Amino acid sequence: MRRLASRSHTRGGRGLGPCLCLLVGAGCSDSQDVPLPEIKWQGEHLRAGGDLDTACEGNLPYMDALIGELQHRLGTPGEGIVDFYYVAAQTDGTPLRDYCESADSGGLLACTNDRQEVFSRAIPHEHELVHAVDAEVGFSQTFLEEGLAEFLGDDGRMAGRGEPTGSVADAIASVTRGNLPLGYYGVAGHFVSFLEGRLGTGELIERIDAVDFEASADDVEAALAMGVRGGFPALEQQYEATPKCARASYRDAESMCNVAAPLFDRCSPDEDTIVDVAIDRASEDVLGPREEEIWAYRTFEIVNSGVYRVLAVRGGAVYLPEGLEIKPCGGGCDSPPISIEVFDEQELFASDTDVDLETGRYLMRVTRPVSDPASVRIQFRGDGCE
Repeated sequence: MRRLASRSHTRGGRGLGPCLCLLVGAGCSDSQDVPLPEIKWQGEHLRAGGDLDTACEGNLPYMDALIGELQHRLGTPGEGIVDFYYVAAQTDGTPLRDYCESADSGGLLACTNDRQEVFSRAIPHEHELVHAVDAEVGFSQTFLEEGLAEFLGDDGRMAGRGEPTGSVADAIASVTRGNLPLGYYGVAGHFVSFLEGRLGTGELIERIDAVDFEASADDVEAALAMGVRGGFPALEQQYEATPKCARASYRDAESMCNVAAPLFDRCSPDEDTIVDVAIDRASEDVLGPREEEIWAYRTFEIVNSGVYRVLAVRGGAVYLPEGLEIKPCGGGCDSPPISIEVFDEQELFASDTDVDLETGRYLMRVTRPVSDPASVRIQFRGDGCE
């Protein structure tokens, strides 16, 4: 359980505390007294409002369950309710920047405040849910807060999520008015991944907890380098010596795997295990739309390492290069996601894709364009199946 006696969290009137904005080139400004959208849905951990009529059926149950997983992962009390407002269409005429108390006029994507309120143009938005869960006990300094949300958050393909660039020291020092420049999100997320591998989840969270939202760069460096001979320069040198990779590889998807439905109970070495996944807005486990796509997650476990054969065919007309993606549930630069071609069902020369899979649990994402929902048939077999 987290112990944060030095932090306070106050729910109440708007504009009383910090907010974290996911945007290009601007930070949070003074609050504005803007009425909130109506709450239209409530689960165990989540309330939701806004433009929900345009969202897929699976978003809200998925986010509700994911918040419970994140509360466990981050060790928060789990007593607060996250309020998620999907404001993509802005049907009430209120700009997102007003909800987010931001001076930005165009680059704003989402924000979360210390009242566990999320305002987002995207759904689902796991990055912001990490912030919202952490807000129950208070935000850490923004470099660490954004790094944690990148490490545990969504698989969207927004700018800044390639290989990390810039030094950790420069990224920590770049925070102004609670805003981390987007170009440093990569190094923030990858550095938190490095710390988790070095310290373990529990001590990582304790280190992040020990740093206040308004902490100076020197205070952040001191907290991170605790117990390191040579201080923060030595820690950064250790980090620089580690392999670098894009967020698609280092992102930890364990919490998402814990709430996804299984692809199959077991597979066979002798015959294909065949699963049909319907990707349309009305399906109860389909998510989005985000980045003009809708998708569903499935998990499966590999008991024996080996070569497995996957064939995927679709009913829709539109070809999508990353229509099927397999990622280890745990993050790491040595475990990049695997993209598999999804053939048209009329394709005469559709062929299996051989993939090397180590023992462990995997997350599969099955994706279709918003404009072309379809069922995807997945055939899976391998000598390591039992």
